Amino acid sequence: MIKKEMVREDKKVLTGKKLFLKLFRKIIPLSGLFIFASTVFRLNTRTYGLVLYYEGKEIATVENEETIEKASHMMKQIDSSYESSGEIIQNIAAPKYELKAIDQPVCGSASEIKNKIISEAKSEVVNAVGIYSDGKLVSAASDINEVETLLDSLLDDAKLGDDNAVVKFVENIELVSGLYSVNEVTTVDNLKNIILEGITSQIEYEVKDGDTLESIAMDFDVSAESVAILNNLKNNEVAVGDKLLIEIVDFPIHIETQKLEEKHIDIPFETIRENDDTQYEGWQHKDVEGKNGIQVTLNQVTYINKRLAEQKEISSEILSKPVNEHIYFGTKKREVLPPKSEISEKQSGKFIWPVPYTHNITSKFGDVDGAFRAKPHTGIDISSSGIHGQDIVAASDGVVEVAGSGSGYGNFVKISHNNETSTLYAHCEYLYVKSGQKVSAGQKIASVGRTGNSTGYHTHFEVIVKGKRQNPLNYF
Repeated sequence: MIKKEMVREDKKVLTGKKLFLKLFRKIIPLSGLFIFASTVFRLNTRTYGLVLYYEGKEIATVENEETIEKASHMMKQIDSSYESSGEIIQNIAAPKYELKAIDQPVCGSASEIKNKIISEAKSEVVNAVGIYSDGKLVSAASDINEVETLLDSLLDDAKLGDDNAVVKFVENIELVSGLYSVNEVTTVDNLKNIILEGITSQIEYEVKDGDTLESIAMDFDVSAESVAILNNLKNNEVAVGDKLLIEIVDFPIHIETQKLEEKHIDIPFETIRENDDTQYEGWQHKDVEGKNGIQVTLNQVTYINKRLAEQKEISSEILSKPVNEHIYFGTKKREVLPPKSEISEKQSGKFIWPVPYTHNITSKFGDVDGAFRAKPHTGIDISSSGIHGQDIVAASDGVVEVAGSGSGYGNFVKISHNNETSTLYAHCEYLYVKSGQKVSAGQKIASVGRTGNSTGYHTHFEVIVKGKRQNPLNYF
């Protein structure tokens, strides 16, 4: 995936191109150089050459026109690559030249000429390895082994924990050893940041007709908030002609990850509601608990720099079907209770038994024992074998004062009746009514349980008249 190239003369020359370009331009204009060369190399009486001196030292002799053409071609490549950067290499002495007759030609190639000039400017260049992405230099580092290790680790990390994932660099990555400007050489850690976090830069954008802050941000794949903050925009408003700074991030190297992913998706259940005209309004009972189904899909997923780029479903299978929820709702109309003044004392003082399943009393009103109960019992306990989950019904018509949980009662219901009398049903397992709800005598309000302070399944039943507990057996 990574193309590593041995150190060659041509590659070395390109790494030091800024230096050579600036220096070679000071030697002689190109057009004059070709005219000069065509004249020099046509002299047949003696061998002439263009001898170059750098700081008094002879560094190269050019013998033929082909060498000059190659050097010219290299300079054009260097010029197009670096002219836009605006960088200037300073404090490099210009080489001198002279036409000289030579007895035994000692001539160098165009690349040798550049390398020799670069070598003389030792304070400006170093041996390093350049990282190229599609032929463009990303950066350079001093140790090729560290760079190789970094790139391998980035590929391994891009597998996202899946050893079967296929990863590769999107661009053609080359490692080229040679001479590089010290300004281009960085540490491996910085190189890692460049690859993972990208290179941040700012560009200027002029707002056009129809643009909004959101549309501009979308075009540049940035957030509208970041553009607003960078440009100190008030109310996120822009006008035609405004010039906005846009901060963009360019990633010189992209890593593609292809892998298979299995996803579990919930299939939602439906709720089926059914009326029950044998039960009063406000009553409800869940007959079947709803449960989501599960569908599993296998997808071919592509990530670029760990961001989802494409997803294609390969197969799909339903592991379990949803179970629909079934709820019954009471629809029976309640009789409107007459005013309190119309209810005789005799009528209001009679209750029906709260647990139809059994009339067995396991603890009477006022009972005291030395172990479990140290104070007089405030109600009666109703229990027998198999009572768990049996119905608890309202002893008389009334309004639910409390339906909740508290103290030692556990889950309990308290119903207020019209003669300053209330009844309480404690230790319930499930409650089927809610506070403020009207109930009728015999209506199911809860089920027998053992919540709160309880040694077994039973119903604790109380009768409260004007705030004082009374013996419930006097009211049936």
